[in-house]
Amino acid sequence: MKKKYFSYLLLFVVEVIVFLKFFINRYDFFDDTLIYARYIKNFALGFGLVYNKDELFNGLTSPLYTYINLLINSLFKIQNQILLNNSIGYVFISLSIIVIYKILERLSLNKVMIACILILYSLSNVYLFLGMETGLYLFLIFLLFYSFLFEKYLLYFIVCSFLVITRTEGVFFIVTTAILFLYEKRTLQNSFMLYISMSFIVLIAHYGFNLYYYGNVLPDSSKAKVYHGMSKFWGNQYDFIGGTLDLITYNYKSRNLFKYLYFFILLFIPISLILKKKNTFDYYLILSCLFLVSFYLYFNVPLYTWYVTPLIFAKIYFLVTGIGFFANRFVRPEKNKRNFAIFVVVIISFSFILNYNNKYINSHNKGAVQREKDYFRISEWILDNTKADESIGTAEIGIIGYFTNRKVVDLCGLVSKDNAYFLSKRDIDSWITKHEPTYILFHNPNWEIETDIPNKHKNYYLVKDFNFKDYKMYKRH
Repeated sequence: MKKKYFSYLLLFVVEVIVFLKFFINRYDFFDDTLIYARYIKNFALGFGLVYNKDELFNGLTSPLYTYINLLINSLFKIQNQILLNNSIGYVFISLSIIVIYKILERLSLNKVMIACILILYSLSNVYLFLGMETGLYLFLIFLLFYSFLFEKYLLYFIVCSFLVITRTEGVFFIVTTAILFLYEKRTLQNSFMLYISMSFIVLIAHYGFNLYYYGNVLPDSSKAKVYHGMSKFWGNQYDFIGGTLDLITYNYKSRNLFKYLYFFILLFIPISLILKKKNTFDYYLILSCLFLVSFYLYFNVPLYTWYVTPLIFAKIYFLVTGIGFFANRFVRPEKNKRNFAIFVVVIISFSFILNYNNKYINSHNKGAVQREKDYFRISEWILDNTKADESIGTAEIGIIGYFTNRKVVDLCGLVSKDNAYFLSKRDIDSWITKHEPTYILFHNPNWEIETDIPNKHKNYYLVKDFNFKDYKMYKRH
């Protein structure tokens, strides 16, 4: 009974932390989250599953997240789409906590280590991406392994299909479980063909809808990200690696002298990877993350930080198990209560030193928050100074598109045809001549992907009464 009480108490504490984190961030949003929100809003208004009215373009990189959003919105008519986005993220992060606990319990991890892993995960910076599909993605990643570990194969094959239509890269986690299946020499069951057919039905229904509705099987935005990688405007593989390390280490460079202790604690991760006796969950995380990162590096996909959130959990897991491995070897907690107390203090202290950084856990960075405030104010200017049938061309479309309801021409090509292809050729002008937006919003000074309008596009003039110091607005004659 004591073990059961510990489980209930731990899960209760962790779920309270998760809820408080959600509640603090429930109205937060950033630019990309509102791309989904505008698709949902347009559907609710009867315009179809589109970003711009009367313009079919599939910019939905996470279809299952969109379907769930549509279903809830249709049933309950929720007006605040931002709150709904964040609530969906909260629900799936909460469910993932329970699944992780079941996995770690089955692997017979020490109670202290399980508590540290769950609490650190509940505090982690996945909350920066609540409005994206991140919570659903992580939940399905863990549920896939859970169904594999407990040999619940009907659930396994259903989760396979769901994971693929949450993010296409989810296929790498499926490949890893297939490898583990062969490694453990599990036998095929007669029911597998039935289960697989059910998975295929889900995939055929989804991709069939894509083909029928949009004319393409895969989202156009996925192809756009590959084009972005080809352009090199967003950097190269070294930039991706550096940005990923900043994310999963909460940017150690900001910690001054403290970073030296930080480097020391980081050593526990390779210790766990090399010295600790491996279990199937270790291999699942290692292989899947290697596949995932290799895929992004091969195509030089720009680093959108929510892409690599599985690495956040992997970092926490291997750090805690590495510290636990060493503490167990040198402290011997089973000897007496004093040794056990030292064991607990060592694991908790070292784990939390590495994983806590107020800047990264509790909010977005100040620059991003200021940019979002600027875009909101610019949206108000657009509503007051432009006509309903006029269009806006810009690089960041989420906030402006959601709050203005104007037609948006996305120079990056995430919701606009051909523009990503132009970027792949490092052509930063053709999108203007192709789409001819009424207004063009650029940064001041220009981003690299933003062209020199005064010298290259004489049919546009600078709008004098647009007074935002870090931005400039042009209008077509």
